[in-house]
Amino acid sequence: MRPKIALFLAYSSICARAQMQQGLGANGQQQALQPLDSVLMQAFDKSHDGKVTLTEVLESLDGFAAMGAMGGDPGAGPNDMQKMISSAKSAAPTIFEIVDADASGGLSQKELKLFAKAEKAFKSGTLRNLTRAMFETADGDKDGSVSAAEISAAVAPDGELLDKLVALVHADFPVRGNVADMRQLVLKVMGELRSTEMSLSEGIKWLDVDGNGSIERTELGKAYKAGKEAFLKAVETLQQMGPLLAICCVSAVGKSHLRVP
Repeated sequence: MRPKIALFLAYSSICARAQMQQGLGANGQQQALQPLDSVLMQAFDKSHDGKVTLTEVLESLDGFAAMGAMGGDPGAGPNDMQKMISSAKSAAPTIFEIVDADASGGLSQKELKLFAKAEKAFKSGTLRNLTRAMFETADGDKDGSVSAAEISAAVAPDGELLDKLVALVHADFPVRGNVADMRQLVLKVMGELRSTEMSLSEGIKWLDVDGNGSIERTELGKAYKAGKEAFLKAVETLQQMGPLLAICCVSAVGKSHLRVP
């Protein structure tokens, strides 16, 4: 039997058993999914020290992508799971910096609860309302669209609009101790994004579906909906597979190992 096939069969067998253990209780009833922060800690804390580092996140994502490719046609290109993981990996450094409130280089379970809060905010509509409020704040002439000039004014380091936007975000997601610290984080992240060639114009192009140089309310709504669906799908996948991923791990360099509890 070919090594890859043997590995895939062994992996499937262990994961099937783990899925039964995760999904059913002693009385055969379906168990509730674990809290998102607990699943994230299980899936990414490879050193089991109660902290998740960026290196662990990136290596784990590579491993998850390899797992998602197992049994597939090598010439078929990346599947949906691999595409989702690739997007997550690109965003991981920025998201990690935002969530790492104490700048320790490791995310605690308390810090990971921010993802559970984001999940709840998506489902309750809080994040939708925040997005709308930020759009209305940036829309200086109130014409229902935000131009490149208006976005530039909104993110200007010495502008009043940035203070208003940061205050809006801090009210719902206080990822730093106060608004001033939150403002410093925003400026730092924006500077890092510019250094990676993620310019303002590129960001507008990503949202500007009709290519007129401005972001209409409807365009923002569609982007928000797509982002919500992608986030909640990722959460669902992690909650369903996270415990399995903690058991069945494939390393980013192609060396595979299976760990049974």
